Amino acid sequence: MWSTYTTSKPVNLNKLETLPHRSHPVPFTFHLGHVHEKSFHLEERYEDIGSMLHRHAERLRSLAMHDLGRGFIDDLLSKQLPLLEQLIVPCGDVNMPGLRKRTLNGRLRHLHVRGLRFPGPCGSLPSVRSLTCVVVDMADMRRLFEIFPRIEEVHLLRVTKHSRLPERLPPSLRSLELHATQHDLVNYSALIRPWIGRHHLRHLGLQHCSTTLPALRFFVEECNEPWSMKVTEWTSGYTDVLLRSEDKLTVGLSIRTSYTVVDDLLNVDPTLVQNLTSLTIPASALEAVIVFLLPQFSSVTHLEIILLDNSECMALERQQPAPYLIRIPHLRTVAFICGTNAYIWGWASPARQRCLLPLATRLESIIISTPHYDELRDHDWTGFQRHADIVSVVDGTSRAKLKPLFQEALSDVYQIDA
Repeated sequence: MWSTYTTSKPVNLNKLETLPHRSHPVPFTFHLGHVHEKSFHLEERYEDIGSMLHRHAERLRSLAMHDLGRGFIDDLLSKQLPLLEQLIVPCGDVNMPGLRKRTLNGRLRHLHVRGLRFPGPCGSLPSVRSLTCVVVDMADMRRLFEIFPRIEEVHLLRVTKHSRLPERLPPSLRSLELHATQHDLVNYSALIRPWIGRHHLRHLGLQHCSTTLPALRFFVEECNEPWSMKVTEWTSGYTDVLLRSEDKLTVGLSIRTSYTVVDDLLNVDPTLVQNLTSLTIPASALEAVIVFLLPQFSSVTHLEIILLDNSECMALERQQPAPYLIRIPHLRTVAFICGTNAYIWGWASPARQRCLLPLATRLESIIISTPHYDELRDHDWTGFQRHADIVSVVDGTSRAKLKPLFQEALSDVYQIDA
């Protein structure tokens, strides 16, 4: 109990003083989240908090602070921190020469800071496995992996097209996310091009892209097997695109609208999508995809249509009869993925007469995944059965809880509550 102090409420100074004494001699954890009470002036207590942490720095195992006084981190890193495994200070900059191996004793695994400064020669920290930091004011990050040679997971925030990133990725790196700001969309082509064919990534994330094509090219260069594309629109106004192969690589990106994807793919080299076998799209983009894109997706065998809310269900019904047919020669299955707010009663009733999807060929199966499974499992799907050998309704409770690929503010990833 006394080895951990975790809160986002005003600091209890009595408990604060008691913590290191009651927990002695075991390592202790100190996590202080955002304090929102206006009447609580945290800056007045920096001296008390800093004094306690400095006196017991050699026993700190994990430190997370979202509000810091000036010079706090540099002062702390001047102490011996032999047990420190996790340092989370998303509003503080770290002077890299201050992070010395003799200070940390090779235990630091997780580092989350606002920015990193490289004013001179820096030693390496091979123990660090995950890093989150802001690329501050055109900082030169090209030495990043010299300092963290065995890093496995990296999140870089506020990336711009001018950011100076390393040209080589370490063999240990498995997950890399680059986050531009939502007001400064980035074409990541120049940033990620040097890494093609020279990495061991299992996941690459690109937030706030101006185009999908650099990510698509990066992905296809590494993938010579069947793969899937999932396009999901969100009420926030952004769209996620997820490219995934079975055993090798996942590339995720966020863009403004699904129509950006359609525009990008209109004139794409057909060889880039020749191994695409599974396509997931939002219902709102269905007509544009059918008209412009599906003819060149001849390898697609599985098509999923996401219905997030009732308006999309109604729009799907209003489009009937559709002026265009879905002509994919190898298409075998179609699935409707319904969100929690997709009440498909009006949409399901006409299914007795028609398929509600302009299919040109007969399918092996049509699947309706819905959180309203109990109400629809015995529904009459005669209209669908005219176009598929099997029509099945499955409980989509877990799948309905769709979440965006990215969080808007990674500075809040470690939001701490009492």
